Amino acid sequence: MAEPWEEQVAEAIVAALRGIQGGDGQSVGADGYWYKPDVVERTHAIDALGVLNEKYTTIYALAPFQVTSEESTTRGVEKVMTIDFLLARKHLKPDEVYRAQPPMRWAVQNRLWHDFERKILADVQLNGLVENVNFSEAVFAAESTYVPGWAIVVGQVLPTDLQDIEEEDED
Repeated sequence: MAEPWEEQVAEAIVAALRGIQGGDGQSVGADGYWYKPDVVERTHAIDALGVLNEKYTTIYALAPFQVTSEESTTRGVEKVMTIDFLLARKHLKPDEVYRAQPPMRWAVQNRLWHDFERKILADVQLNGLVENVNFSEAVFAAESTYVPGWAIVVGQVLPTDLQDIEEEDED
C-alpha cells in the first residue's frame, strides 16, 4: 500500500531541498544556490531553540502539517497542506555584531529564502503529486526570528491538489 498523499508530498519537499549543492556563502554555487543545507529534517514543531544545532551551519526544518479539504464544483476535492518551515544559518555572534563585515543578517536571510523558494518552485508539481505550491509570507523580522548567532527565516509552504472524489462501487 502506498504512503498517504500528505506523506509523499512532505518527502518530495525534503528530497528536493536535499538536492541543493550551493556555494560557499560568499557567492552562488554552480547550481545557482547560495547555501547547501547541512541538514533537512522533519521535526515535531518549529521551535528555533529546539531545531538549531551548533554542529551544523545551514539547517532547513519542516514541521508537521495540517490538511484542509474542500469539495469543489468539479466533483473533486481541493486539498491544501500547510507545512511550517524554518531556515537557519549560523551568523554573527552577539559580540561580533559591531565588527560585522558583509553579508549582514538580512542578506543571509534573503539568500536562505531565495534558495528555498527557488528550489520548491523548480518543480511546482512536486513530481506530479500536487497541482501547485504556494507560500505564505516569509518572516524575517528580528522580533520574530532573532536568535543570537543565527540568521533565521520562518514561514509556510502550501502544496495544493485537486483530487477526484472516490465513488463507492455499487454491486
